[in-house]
Amino acid sequence: MTLQRAELLEAANVAYNNIIAIGVGEPLATAGFGEEKRQEGLQLAAGLQAKLDQQQAAKGHQIELTQEIQVALSTCQRDMTALKRAIRTADRIGDSALYTRLNLKGRQPKSYSGFVTFAKTTYNSILADEEILQAISGLNYPQERITALLQGISNLEALNLQQEQAKGTYRGLTQEIKAPEKALRDNLKILQAIVNTIFSGEELERVIKSLQLAQA
Repeated sequence: MTLQRAELLEAANVAYNNIIAIGVGEPLATAGFGEEKRQEGLQLAAGLQAKLDQQQAAKGHQIELTQEIQVALSTCQRDMTALKRAIRTADRIGDSALYTRLNLKGRQPKSYSGFVTFAKTTYNSILADEEILQAISGLNYPQERITALLQGISNLEALNLQQEQAKGTYRGLTQEIKAPEKALRDNLKILQAIVNTIFSGEELERVIKSLQLAQA
């Protein structure tokens, strides 16, 4: 059975370190698995572990960003809902027709991209029209507040960009892991093949047990 990565790393470190501990370095070297191959195996194991650690960190960062995006998106959506409610109330009292002029009729987009586009368009439309901005200011939404709401959308987009970058990092590391993993498995297979060739009987059993060799 093929070892999982964690099992592979454990097996590799045990095998390479125990070659010296049980005194089989010389016969292995004579058969073609010398100190250079042993050090190569240790370096491959260390390199693979480093890549796996980086991958795990990238995954953790991606999860953190997803949570941050959910919170930020929820906040932005609530802010937009509150603004729409204030405008609708004002339109019912007066005759400004802001709701129609800002194209706020219909349901607020639920998707990330749909909402971001909708919010940016709304806030920018308010800031670009002095008449609308004056009317909105009377609803306790001065220019500074609308600008802050627009900045909230920009911050949300920045988080989303970071998340996409984290996804790319994770995918890249997933590909980078394949080569050192295969090289490590191949190195262990060579070691096991040589052990099976130069040792026999009880000595073979002892060496295999001490090196904890398995199908890598």
